Amino acid sequence: MKKLFLIIIFFSVSFSFSVSQTSRGMKKIEMQNAKGETFTAYDNSWALIIGVNNYSNDKIPPLNYATEDARAIAKLLEEMDFPKENIKVLLNDEATLSNVKQEISAMGAKTGKNDRLLVYWAGHGETEALPRGGEMGYLLTYDGDPSAMYSTCLSMDEVKRLSERVAAKHVLFLVDACYGGLSAVASRALPKETELYLEQVTSAEAIQIITAGTKDQQVVESSNWGHSAFAKAILDGFKTKLVDRDNNGVVTSDELYSYLGSKVFELSSTESGGKGHRPVFANLKSSEGQFAFVVAVQEYELTLNDLPEQNTVFVNGKKVSENKKNVNEKLKKGQYSLEIESPKYQRYSTSVELAGNRTLTPELIAIAQPEIKEAEPVLPSFLEVEVAPNDALVFVDGNLLGSVTDKSKFAIERGEHSIEIVKDGFATQEYTIKIFPGETKGLKVTLEEKSTSWWYYGGGAILGGVTYFLLANSPEKGKPVDLIGNPPGLPINP
Repeated sequence: MKKLFLIIIFFSVSFSFSVSQTSRGMKKIEMQNAKGETFTAYDNSWALIIGVNNYSNDKIPPLNYATEDARAIAKLLEEMDFPKENIKVLLNDEATLSNVKQEISAMGAKTGKNDRLLVYWAGHGETEALPRGGEMGYLLTYDGDPSAMYSTCLSMDEVKRLSERVAAKHVLFLVDACYGGLSAVASRALPKETELYLEQVTSAEAIQIITAGTKDQQVVESSNWGHSAFAKAILDGFKTKLVDRDNNGVVTSDELYSYLGSKVFELSSTESGGKGHRPVFANLKSSEGQFAFVVAVQEYELTLNDLPEQNTVFVNGKKVSENKKNVNEKLKKGQYSLEIESPKYQRYSTSVELAGNRTLTPELIAIAQPEIKEAEPVLPSFLEVEVAPNDALVFVDGNLLGSVTDKSKFAIERGEHSIEIVKDGFATQEYTIKIFPGETKGLKVTLEEKSTSWWYYGGGAILGGVTYFLLANSPEKGKPVDLIGNPPGLPINP
């Protein structure tokens, strides 16, 4: 029976992360919480990788792919920001009981309180029934003896004691073996909806274990994969990012177990005629902490083409682009609301399901614009006056328009007007004209000089005789009056 043991720390991220290379053998993992605040999740990462194909005791059957599994997991961790200098690999005869305990103890002493430690074990596992009831699980080291497991193999009690010698806040054991006796303890799970969930689960302590199956199941290896079902599920899950169930860039120990539970059973059942095995998860320390892996978030391209010259693009209510003819956004898998605003178009709104790269050419509906008729140009009108003799005054509707020397042109409003030409010593000339837009109306006037004539008027009897009054033509409009302004009587030419 093959068992794989791995200590892993998972880091759960809801938004973004970064890795800071501070010195040789040290990488900080920084995260951003729901409030957009950055914090350091881990100061450093460590791993002990063990793989045993062949044992010193010939009673233990050899395994086919334990060492290959160990090498592949070590490479995977290096790609996931575990410093190469902090990954220790023990294969076959290097994995004696003494060496394993010494390496766990030494590595545990190097770890800091804000570090994570992963221990991966690919080898056989066995379960021993205890005389007073219960059972104890063992990992068979290279020099282990199935008949004397207590003294030659690594028991689960020893695993728990060794984990207490590790300063790192998070420890995860991954054991590719089917066995029992885990002695798990109850642990409270923090809901993901909890505010600042990320900071809380990565700051709380955690010692956790995931095994390939129970004691009554058989671990499956296959030449089709060159791995065990357990190792293949881990490798494929992180390679495809499918292990990141919520696609947030972080895989917690709970999330990893959820993925392995179904995937390992599917793989092992296919290769063993339906006799598959299911992983088991246990907390070895009561806490709300979660070991976490940081993975690159799978992103897809959303391309928008042929947008109006003026536009604003919103994705899930957030402005992502302005006044770009073509827009390209990288987004995680999921459902998104897309809105486009443009001054001359109705607001465009749609929902986009993103499970791969997508290209859209949104059809915006133009806003109907009211027809605006151009105003007809207002053409000026003119009155052109020619007067003889010159130096006359021109009045329009009783208002002085100007004076005329010989021939003058005046701007005048369109419509009907009363025109008077006035000059001292000459009779006033009156006209009524109607003028149209853009028209120039000509008026040629010859003034008549005023004449003085004498009139005699018999106004009554004085001393029996006749009194005569001298009359003159009126200066106003040629009407005769007597010398005191009264209308004349019968005119008499002397």
